[in-house]
Amino acid sequence: MDHINNTLLDFLKQEAKQGSIVMCKALAIIYSKGICYDNYTIAADQKEAQKYTQRAEELEKAHELYLKAEEMFKQEQEKQDNGEEADFNQALESMGKVANLNNYGEAWYFLGKVYFNNYDGWYFSGIEQDYPLAVKHFEKAGEQDHILALKQLMTIYEKGLFHATQGIDSNEAKAEEYRQKIARILGKKNWQDEEQE
Repeated sequence: MDHINNTLLDFLKQEAKQGSIVMCKALAIIYSKGICYDNYTIAADQKEAQKYTQRAEELEKAHELYLKAEEMFKQEQEKQDNGEEADFNQALESMGKVANLNNYGEAWYFLGKVYFNNYDGWYFSGIEQDYPLAVKHFEKAGEQDHILALKQLMTIYEKGLFHATQGIDSNEAKAEEYRQKIARILGKKNWQDEEQE
């Protein structure tokens, strides 16, 4: 039964680390009251309850700020698409603040795609393509177990990445490191085979 308890807690904590506000709140409730049902027990822990309550509040604030920064990008994108002069600098600064203030994985991932200058097909005029900086942002997102960032890093190091005067060398050891981390997070050793089916 302890194994089941640990498995449940590991799952909840993993989801919380990836930025799930719901899971942070669930953990806060679990630790504030504890769980005891039949042979299923998770002890109350007020320190942990406070930690997850605070993290949930931080994530809610981060998500709100993230949406505002994302909207700023969209507004400038619309200007650009209409042939008007667009300035992404304020949007970029706002997204950077979200990432740094709250260590918000989704914001780090967004910034990585921006410096790839290829976020869901968007093009950002005035922002220079910077692969090394993009990788740094993906790595920051990966530290928060952001799956898409980890997959991006794995692919980069599998194949290498070169354009004009900049590039990232292929590195199978790093690719494998990210491949294994994704498998650990998903709890599936053969996750790549499943995605290809």
